[in-house]
Amino acid sequence: MNASPPRILQIQSDLRLESNDRSPLVGLDALRAWSAVAVVVLHASVPYARPAMPGLDWSVTDTPSDTISILFWAIEVVIMPIFLVIAGFLAARSMARSGAMATMKSRLRRWGIPLLLATVVLIPAELYIWLLGWLAEGHITPRKMQSLKFDEQQSANLWGLSHLWFLQYIMTYVVLLSLVWNRLASISVARLQFRVLPLAVVAGVAMLTVHPEVVWGFQHSFLPVFSKWFYSALFFFGGAIWWRCDPRLEALARQGDRMLAVSGLFWVASVGFGIWFLSQPSTDLIVRASLALVTVAAASGLTYALIGTSLHHVVRLSPITQRLASASLMIYLVHHPVVGLAHITAKYAAADVPVWLKVGVVSVLGVGVGVGVDHLIVSHRERRRVKSQTDDRSVLPIGLPTPVPADTRGIRAA
Repeated sequence: MNASPPRILQIQSDLRLESNDRSPLVGLDALRAWSAVAVVVLHASVPYARPAMPGLDWSVTDTPSDTISILFWAIEVVIMPIFLVIAGFLAARSMARSGAMATMKSRLRRWGIPLLLATVVLIPAELYIWLLGWLAEGHITPRKMQSLKFDEQQSANLWGLSHLWFLQYIMTYVVLLSLVWNRLASISVARLQFRVLPLAVVAGVAMLTVHPEVVWGFQHSFLPVFSKWFYSALFFFGGAIWWRCDPRLEALARQGDRMLAVSGLFWVASVGFGIWFLSQPSTDLIVRASLALVTVAAASGLTYALIGTSLHHVVRLSPITQRLASASLMIYLVHHPVVGLAHITAKYAAADVPVWLKVGVVSVLGVGVGVGVDHLIVSHRERRRVKSQTDDRSVLPIGLPTPVPADTRGIRAA
């Protein structure tokens, strides 16, 4: 693609160090691109996951699938930590280059405008898509779609920012990072590595022990939920601290493959343990602490392992990956209502279609609409840019005659 998307639609427009795709950090672009696809697959799997995610009311429920359930929870454990660590790393890198205040203002503008537009346009559309599904399943009456008055449980799980919570949270993290930036920059690397990062792991385990629903559930609200905000902040600031320790991620790139094997074991353990825990909820402190420990180990270990592996192996983006990376924010913004509507259609118009095929088709639709909308925006912006340049060249100064070149052939002959 020759054109780049508008700045307000680039969640990580400063990802590459140079102007081409041979940047030492190009692997982050690849990881971010396919992680955006994984988010769509995660949401495409919701109606078929059993046990269902507590606190998450979807547009419909459909035929359960053990395979899709494992896929859903496997993605859920690690997907948001990946985005949070990358966002924290790049925010710290930008603050070191451009200053804390300049970075904060840039990030708030870049993320705040899409959040505002999506809240005004997409959230109302998503609301009525969900109500349409609930109406089809007999959970509400047609009158409820007009009055918007529901029972307590439905209201608790219906009202909120939906998937847009991520933008809201990282905006608060960037503000906080800008406030503590000078202090962070003054702490020695050794202290960050051997004190701060281990304490962050302990804090994450403690928070999940008390509130396992942070990962093994959904907390829906228009304002940040502290437990979810705190747990997510650990990964964002973990990325910022990692920049202080290894600004070019060279050590991580060398160790990524080895970390992948170990963290993968924790990943498998956390998914199996988590599904069991949801099937047989327990208040036992040892059980909850054990689940929290393997979940944090899987989420943090696999996040850094995937970053390192991507940096080590990806030296150039394929055209598909480059397109997905460019459209990643738009995919994130628009896929949710598309997926919810597609699930309603799949349940009632394709009841006999295998679950795995439904998930695949819905995922392609969610990604495709995001890429398509991004392409339309980029194309429109490029046409406006070309038109502006053409108009500028066509304007001549008023009142000045166009000079006529003199015929100098006779002078030379003389």
